[in-house]
Amino acid sequence: MKILGYALLAAIAGYVAGVILGFGCVSALSNNRHDKSMEAGMTAFFFAGPALAVLAFLGSVVYQLVTRRGR
Repeated sequence: MKILGYALLAAIAGYVAGVILGFGCVSALSNNRHDKSMEAGMTAFFFAGPALAVLAFLGSVVYQLVTRRGR
């Protein structure tokens, strides 16, 4: 249960970090002139955030299992 709790906290933190990084990257690198803010928001909330949340969740589970096995 403890592993799942920490993994969920890591996923939430990963989602927030993904949204911030995704919004910043799209805002800085996109050539879209029509609705750049809409593109940045949608990409951040629906792609970058969930992608980093999944990676953070899996990374947290793997890290916890490896460190627990080493005890």
